[in-house]
Amino acid sequence: MNTENGTIIILNGTSSSRKTSILKALQDIMDEPYMEAGIDKFIWVLPDRYLDRPLWDDVLVEDTWWQGCIERFSKLPAYLIGIRCPLEVLEEREKSRRNRTLGQAHLQFDIVLGRGIYDLEVDTSILTAEECAKSIKERITSEEPPSALKILARI
Repeated sequence: MNTENGTIIILNGTSSSRKTSILKALQDIMDEPYMEAGIDKFIWVLPDRYLDRPLWDDVLVEDTWWQGCIERFSKLPAYLIGIRCPLEVLEEREKSRRNRTLGQAHLQFDIVLGRGIYDLEVDTSILTAEECAKSIKERITSEEPPSALKILARI
């Protein structure tokens, strides 16, 4: 989809769901450049009063974050992509990575993907990051426009 506003791809998944790996693979295969603008890139520019809360990575965990996302992006060409993975796999990934807070995936698991309306969902326990990126590219370059955020705006 090529528009005057550009295209926005929102990857929503728990900690350790492989969002960053998918993002990098997606950047490698897309014809046009896509910038990474995850919350973890901007967290340190927030006022100090927000920094005493747990760092939630790039996930929509609070209702106000969902509402802000819906309000800002529902009228734009923005695709909402759900990144799924079974909890036991997420917890194993957390343990094997040195830069993760243990228990984040468990705390986020029911909250993050709970809305259940996505333009596409991928499962990183079944697909590699490259296969997920390919599925996302196919969805975005299809003739079908994004609809998930528009649907969520009407709910």
